[in-house]
Amino acid sequence: MADLGNTTNAKRPENQKDWMNATVTSRTKAKDRTKQVQQALKDLEQKEADQIAAQRVEKHRQELEAQATERKKKEEAQAQRERLRKEKAAEELRLIQEALKGSKKAESAALLAAAASASRGKQEESEAKEKSIITKSLSHSSQQVLKVVLDAKSMTSKLRLGVI
Repeated sequence: MADLGNTTNAKRPENQKDWMNATVTSRTKAKDRTKQVQQALKDLEQKEADQIAAQRVEKHRQELEAQATERKKKEEAQAQRERLRKEKAAEELRLIQEALKGSKKAESAALLAAAASASRGKQEESEAKEKSIITKSLSHSSQQVLKVVLDAKSMTSKLRLGVI
C-alpha cells in the first residue's frame, strides 16, 4: 500500500481487521490513561481532605488546650484569693482574741465561740462552693476532651471509609 502523505513512522494497518485492532488498542490505552489520571486526582483530593481534617482536629485541640489553661489560671487566682481571705480572717480572729483577753473571761469565751463558729461556717461554705466550681470545671473539660477524641475517631473512620 502506498504512503498517502502520512508523516508518522507508525505502520499503517493493511486491512480493516488490523485497522480495527489498532483502533481498539489505542482506545483501550486512552481509557486506561484516563482512569489513571482520574485515580491520581482522586488520591490527591483525598490527601488534601485528610490534611484539612487533621488541621481542624489540631486547631480544635489547641483551642481546648487554651481554654483549659485559661480555666486553670482562673482557678489558681480563685485559690489565691481564698488563701488571702483565710489569712485575713485568721488575722481578724487573732485581733479579736487579743481584745477578748482584756475583758472578762466569760464574755471573752462567748465572743470567741461566736467568732469561731461564724468563721467555721463561712469557711465551710466557701470550701464547698470552691469544690463545686472545680468539680464542674473538671467535668466540663473532661467532656470537651472526650468529644474531641470521639470527633477525631469519627473523622478518621469516615476518611478510611471514604465517606468524606
